[in-house]
Amino acid sequence: MKSLLLTFILGYATCANAQGNLVFEQEKMDLGNIIQHSGTGKLKLEVTNTGTTPVIITRTSTGDGGTFAEYQKEPISPGNKGIITFVYSTESLGPRSRTLSVTYGDGDHELYVSLPIKYQIILPPTSVEATSDQLVTKPLHFNEVDTIRFSFKNTGNKPLHMYYPNYYSINKEVLFVRLEITDSADNCRDVDYTTSCAPNDYIRATILLKNIYGGEKTINHTLDFVYNSLDTVSIPLTINSIEKATASTQVSPGQVCYYTNGELTQLDECQVNGKVTTSYYFNSGICTRTIRYEAYNKQQVVSHYAGNKVVKKENLPLKAD
Repeated sequence: MKSLLLTFILGYATCANAQGNLVFEQEKMDLGNIIQHSGTGKLKLEVTNTGTTPVIITRTSTGDGGTFAEYQKEPISPGNKGIITFVYSTESLGPRSRTLSVTYGDGDHELYVSLPIKYQIILPPTSVEATSDQLVTKPLHFNEVDTIRFSFKNTGNKPLHMYYPNYYSINKEVLFVRLEITDSADNCRDVDYTTSCAPNDYIRATILLKNIYGGEKTINHTLDFVYNSLDTVSIPLTINSIEKATASTQVSPGQVCYYTNGELTQLDECQVNGKVTTSYYFNSGICTRTIRYEAYNKQQVVSHYAGNKVVKKENLPLKAD
């Protein structure tokens, strides 16, 4: 009986090992940034049959989004390599995350192997110059609005695409009442879209901002405008505040501001039912921390800022109401 059981175990092990096994040369692939309209991209990937029997690739999948895979129809012998070509489009802008899945078999078994692939389609690079290297508000009383106008010149040989830096209004570092971008032909564009101009033309920006900070001091910010190949042009902004806030709280549609010693220390975003969704915390006019309350997954997301960037993010249990 023991001899029969041993024979069965050895026989099963031999059968389990006697199958093909395809392995990608790498576990994941990052293609980096790819220029838009640069033609159909093709990435050749090697797979190795590390098993003991020949295998045949029967089908592949890459998900949707202008991608597919080409593969050889001939069997891949044990120890040999096969080529699978990942084909992708360069027409649509933005980041892409795809998974190349390969199904194969050796006649008795059907298996699959997959490889994550990511890349980003970006605009052709160009260069840009701002007509002002320093933006300064007039002396602003508390709650007063100022208008600042400046332009970006396209100094490259490709169209310049400028993006609205909406993260400033989100982080409450600078309160934009409106950002109006106008191209060289004086055609106004909505802030939800990219605006562009030809080489040697200008994009003119008009920013309206309100002194919600209070205090009698100077507050410094840096505005980072994203353009084309994910580059940025940075412009320092100085807000001159000459009056302290007169009220401990100020209520505006969906917002509650809290002041300590006449200076803004906290700003809450509220839903129509009065519940706070996001709180912004300030130190000397700079947003240092935000807490976003996500009731649907019972957590609060705490983001810590240094300058314009998030340097630390935490997911904490949601406090009870």
